[in-house]
Amino acid sequence: MQFRYQEGAGAAKDGAVLRLMRQNDGAYERAGARVRRQIADGELLAGEALARWRGFPRDSGGDELLDAFADGLSALLRGAVGDADEQAADAWRLEPGAPECGRADELVAERIDLLARRWRRCLEEVADEELRAAEGGCPLSAEETAALLATALLG
Repeated sequence: MQFRYQEGAGAAKDGAVLRLMRQNDGAYERAGARVRRQIADGELLAGEALARWRGFPRDSGGDELLDAFADGLSALLRGAVGDADEQAADAWRLEPGAPECGRADELVAERIDLLARRWRRCLEEVADEELRAAEGGCPLSAEETAALLATALLG
């Protein structure tokens, strides 16, 4: 009889794990879809980035515009991850017997910021390579070219 009880408890635990995994996966899939939709709708070409774009290249340089895009991308991703985390935490709280769910907001924010800076650096590298390969030269710097590329991708 003892063995059957343990077997049933194991099945219940496995079921809870599967439910929580589906909740987590769903929360992050919805967040990813929302971010893709917001980028496609041009949401990153707003606020600071829009002000920098309107002043480019007369009042704002390529570095400033790229910084604004990277900051906007970081903010968008941090918000989406925060929402997904909250949905996952809600699912954990509703699951009977689930352990306390901790969060690492600061670490996640740092990683997102790092990825946004890496994205910016990749744009600059692509622009630099293309400028070096261009025949006849180009009047724009790598940062300005990268800023135009970012605007085309995000706006």
